[in-house]
Amino acid sequence: GYGEQRRFCEENFVSMQAMETVQGSREDYAGALADLGFIPRDYQQSLRPSRHKGDRGQLSAAAARLDSNEANTRIVKAVLCAGFYPNVVRVQNPAAKYVKTEGGTVLKEAAGHQVKLYARDVGRVFTHPSSVNFGVGRYESAWVIYSERVQTEKVFLRETTMV
Repeated sequence: GYGEQRRFCEENFVSMQAMETVQGSREDYAGALADLGFIPRDYQQSLRPSRHKGDRGQLSAAAARLDSNEANTRIVKAVLCAGFYPNVVRVQNPAAKYVKTEGGTVLKEAAGHQVKLYARDVGRVFTHPSSVNFGVGRYESAWVIYSERVQTEKVFLRETTMV
């Protein structure tokens, strides 16, 4: 119930208001997809919080099929890139360098400024210093998505996520 939700938010340092906004956005997006015929209408209805104790809004069998690829990371990544397009940049990791140790050779960790990011329309861009990814020295993926691009002396990306 509501008490459990509030407790979860407090324990995880999440704003209850932000969670309610996310819930509203989920319902809005589901409604738009249902209006376009991409998903069944009952899926949107299943997202609404139930007022009945113990009923957590079970998904219909048809709606549950929509989640059949949730564990397929290639599909999820493709959808994220498509959804954020054109806010997708290519990653060029620095060349691997190794350090000799007594135990053998170890990959040397690269510094964040050695990673190069390229946007199709403006060329080289940079991770904003306020981003959690600012110091990342190597990405496991060749693609990063972002929500905002700002230009000062350089073009910076805020809120970046590797996909």
